[in-house]
Amino acid sequence: MLTKEEVKFIRSLHLKKFRKINNAFIIEGHKMIEEAIDSNSNCISKIYKSENSELNIKTSLPILSIPEKQLKQISTLKQPQGSLAICQNFELEENTNSELILALDNIQDPGNFGTILRLAAWFGVKKVLASHDCVELFNPKVVQASMGAIFNVSVKYLDLLDELKNCDLPIYGALLEGK
Repeated sequence: MLTKEEVKFIRSLHLKKFRKINNAFIIEGHKMIEEAIDSNSNCISKIYKSENSELNIKTSLPILSIPEKQLKQISTLKQPQGSLAICQNFELEENTNSELILALDNIQDPGNFGTILRLAAWFGVKKVLASHDCVELFNPKVVQASMGAIFNVSVKYLDLLDELKNCDLPIYGALLEGK
């Protein structure tokens, strides 16, 4: 059973302001937790699962079993996936030898940003540059849509114009309205 303070803290991580203050975010679902453990096990601080959920992962971290009702209270999803973990914000080591770097400008939709990260990981892109006006990496919808790609793709927020001006690599652009 979670205390009221724990529930309040976890629910606060639904908001960007408190994710930033606490330097933490939420991941949900067995697969996502597995991916986090496999690629960046140091980022997870706590794991919760519903009492009737089967969470079969190899970890030395304690897994707290809580009632389904409490899992629904702390989840960002309408239909919780049976498990939830609190992660500390992290930065992946930047791969400076990347042959392909993806630059994203003004991606506002969290689902789109997460999906782009997932596709980048699938195609072997290890580095993504994002403008400051892109949605936050640890937004719950970005995390969920990335399906674990946030643990495999380095995302760096910066002034894209300055970065691209100083880039020696060939640059290719794509716009929705482009020709």
